[in-house]
Amino acid sequence: MMSLRIEDALSTLLFQNGMPIDLSPDGKWVAYTLKDPRRGEKIDDERYSFFTRSGVRIFGMGCDIWVTNTTSGQSKCLTGGKGSSWGPVWSPDGNYLIFYSDRDGQARLWMWEKATDTLRQVSDITVRPYFGDEVVRWTPDSRKVLCKVVPEGMTLEDTLDLIVGAPTAADDGERDSRSSTLIYRSRIVSEQDHCTEEPQENTVDVDADVTNVYLADLALIDVFNGNVERIVCRHKVTGYWLSPDATKVAFTVLTENAYDIAVASLSDCCPRVIASDVQNEHKFSVSWSPKGDLLSYTSAGDCFIASVRGDAPQNLTSTSHPSFGNTYRAPLWDTSGQNLYLLASDTLWRISIADSSVNAVTQIPDRRLMEVVSPASGGRFWSPEGGKLLYLITRIDKTKKIEFYKVNLSTGKFNRLMEADANCGSPAILTIDVSDDNQRVIYTRQDVQRCEDIWIADVDFQNPRQLTHVNPVDDTVVMGTGRLINWRSLDGEELCGALLLPTNYEPGKQYPLVVWVYGGDRGGNRVNQFGLVGPGINNLQLLATRGYAVLFPDAPLQKGTPMQDLAKTVLPGVDRAVEMGIADPERLGVMGHSYGGYCTLGLIAQTTRFKAAVVSGGTGNLISAYGAMRRDGSTYSLPWAETGQGRMGGTPWEMRDRYIENSPAFYLDRIQTPLLLLHGELDNAAPSFLADEIFVGLRRLGKWVMYAKYEGESHAPVDWEYANQIDYWNRIITMFDTFLKPSKRNG
Repeated sequence: MMSLRIEDALSTLLFQNGMPIDLSPDGKWVAYTLKDPRRGEKIDDERYSFFTRSGVRIFGMGCDIWVTNTTSGQSKCLTGGKGSSWGPVWSPDGNYLIFYSDRDGQARLWMWEKATDTLRQVSDITVRPYFGDEVVRWTPDSRKVLCKVVPEGMTLEDTLDLIVGAPTAADDGERDSRSSTLIYRSRIVSEQDHCTEEPQENTVDVDADVTNVYLADLALIDVFNGNVERIVCRHKVTGYWLSPDATKVAFTVLTENAYDIAVASLSDCCPRVIASDVQNEHKFSVSWSPKGDLLSYTSAGDCFIASVRGDAPQNLTSTSHPSFGNTYRAPLWDTSGQNLYLLASDTLWRISIADSSVNAVTQIPDRRLMEVVSPASGGRFWSPEGGKLLYLITRIDKTKKIEFYKVNLSTGKFNRLMEADANCGSPAILTIDVSDDNQRVIYTRQDVQRCEDIWIADVDFQNPRQLTHVNPVDDTVVMGTGRLINWRSLDGEELCGALLLPTNYEPGKQYPLVVWVYGGDRGGNRVNQFGLVGPGINNLQLLATRGYAVLFPDAPLQKGTPMQDLAKTVLPGVDRAVEMGIADPERLGVMGHSYGGYCTLGLIAQTTRFKAAVVSGGTGNLISAYGAMRRDGSTYSLPWAETGQGRMGGTPWEMRDRYIENSPAFYLDRIQTPLLLLHGELDNAAPSFLADEIFVGLRRLGKWVMYAKYEGESHAPVDWEYANQIDYWNRIITMFDTFLKPSKRNG
């Protein structure tokens, strides 16, 4: 059997993460966005690292709109690879499909008419969605849509000036003897503190703000004549929802440290804030009540309702309860508007509007409650039985299989409808939809050997069937299979990992093992995910089909000790793979991307067991990362290091020793493992200087290190130019073949 060709893996069409699928109201067609990695382009200028010159978000490059007939299974690409197109949404009457596209040179609204099979541009206005889920909202009469657009009076380049700063003469290639200076000031610098000397002509005072990526107007656009009504102007909008009667719009606005929820009438266009200082991990957890007089949302773990009249928000969960904050799904209303339903602590909860009582409806033993089967928007749960039953997606703790259950909301009794060795899409809220007649549900599904596709089922889930076949199956390539393995950390915690076995695995034979590490993640949950980590650039079947076993271990980390915790959790998992006779202890490799790159460096600084390592888009110095600054003067890394993924619990001045102890850069002298560094030159999440210093340090120490820096590329290789993606994987395979396969090394 053949190995999976890099070109074939990287040509896999992808369901772009964070973009919803949409089932037509009659249930006969499903629309979705697919990304072709081969159409990726270099950024070539840091100015365009968030939006392209045409106004497309970087993740939207190379995307097309597809539709599939749910009866025949016939699929069609509507946009044909011209420009980038994304975010399709059916009109309420099912006759039109609207989406974003830059096929005419700028990101605008386009529409497909189903009856005539024709495409046309809706309006000349330039759209400005930032997140993939920020799709248009139709009015019930199928005549108008609401979406984010470039603020009135501004051009695309003007909006970029607010994000990254205006170009200097040096940026424009106009160099002369005058100064080209960027000026940054702290907040306490007052006007009288400034130098009184007249600045030279090319000096630029930087007042840009990276959060201006959200800055937009909310506009109501007539899809038949192109007329535009601006409802909300110049706000940092992060989500928006029309009321059930389409007379009002609710929207969330990013503030300095939280969100505001505001409401605007479509008739007077005068927004007013109805809830302030909303602390919500996921910005789109807001839903309208059936009557359109209340909004529900979660904040700091509590559940609130707020009246559109402007009354003070009411906390419905002031008594003891689990945290309701860590969810993409807004609280779901029942049809009467008297109760809300939420998931928390693997329990389905009901909250009464009348008396604020919080009651557990059901808990399914040994199951993770993953998501409610319901559309992403609308604020209601899907219930073919008139609201008596609620449907759930669950995952079995021990096997990681997915299941569908129905729950009787009166009794809490549950019945399992289906079980599968598979994963649903992520986040599941965006990869589920139902028909208006409540008789059909669609969802995406994948397993470790088969890439993501859309499946369709009826209300009893007895005969689910695969609807799309996005990528043709190559029978000449046999993919590796997955299994779970279990172990205990050095502190005694029960852990597991997803082990991808090599193609044609033979029990009793030892294989080279590559560990994919990402601290804080539960890798065992990925055992049924295609390619273990994902399709395309993340497809670790590229290693399995070349004779490698691949382990994605659980790696829980604590505040203040991430490096130490990596060794305590990951290395016993490697030991387990060796004890099982699968991994050859003399042929171990490790790799990771982004924070996984940091974790890789953290491991090889503590052990010499690994014979090869690959760090992609990572950092090894938490102090350097803390001080990283974008051109606009902003930094993502302060909250990341202090209270986020960096897990330091404070500033470097408060926790100096902790920052040093958890920075592999200070232990480069201990590293004996040959290392390959891969990094995008224009990475604005982990700037490339962070890889530079690791390379310089190891080179100075006389260690084996190779560094590939990709010009004009960003943080995520999935968005890189196709040729650079090919080079990226060729280098990874060559690295592991060289050090983990003796025949290759000897050759």
